[in-house]
Amino acid sequence: MDQQLNWERVQRRLEAGASYRQMAEALGLTLGQFRYRLQKYRKAMEEIAVTQAEPRLERPEWKEDSRLWEEEWVQTGIEDRLILMAKDPWTLFAHWRVSPLQQRLVCRHFESEWGRLPFSLRLCDVTDLHYDGKHAHSIRVENTHPLADRYWLAGVTPGRHYLAEWGTWTLEGHFFTLLCSNVVKTPRILEERNRAVLKMEPVASEKTTATTDLEKPFYPDIADRWNDRFDGYTWVEKKEGDR
Repeated sequence: MDQQLNWERVQRRLEAGASYRQMAEALGLTLGQFRYRLQKYRKAMEEIAVTQAEPRLERPEWKEDSRLWEEEWVQTGIEDRLILMAKDPWTLFAHWRVSPLQQRLVCRHFESEWGRLPFSLRLCDVTDLHYDGKHAHSIRVENTHPLADRYWLAGVTPGRHYLAEWGTWTLEGHFFTLLCSNVVKTPRILEERNRAVLKMEPVASEKTTATTDLEKPFYPDIADRWNDRFDGYTWVEKKEGDR
């Protein structure tokens, strides 16, 4: 409880104009340790506020399938790249590589060690959208370990376009994108019962259908002796008295 009160005082002093470095020296912490603990405190306060406001519905946890994991995983290829692939209509696989240079730049920017930064993988539904980094049909966030380089995403929707982003978070709670993936479409589910079938219907007879002469189809009568009036090129009109 005393520690929580101390952080409340720290928050008030920061709002009053104190700098992070001054508060870190006052608490006997490094600047990176201070920033990490302050962010952890702010997130805890946000969770408490949300819990008190309304009940939170937690999505069911995905049970890990040992068949999806490959302990001998070795990545090769281009660094600083995030790749997203579809395994089946309901599962996606993301893997990434971060170069040492990129890690040093990120640590210098956030003034923190790589292992102390909070990293997350965001999955965005960008079906029929020009994604600008903010607007998407849905955004799913999965926290990852700083040393992780892959992640399985289960429970996605078939027939949708997805894009993944991997990055960290600012002290203000904004996502800072470090890597952005390609767009992947999950396969559709084909069902034979949903396929359209072309059916040939018989032509209704004149006896069972009450239609006008204009609506009736014309069929030559077998009793009509038309062959004696057609010479192969022209139709000869039948004169009166002719049989």
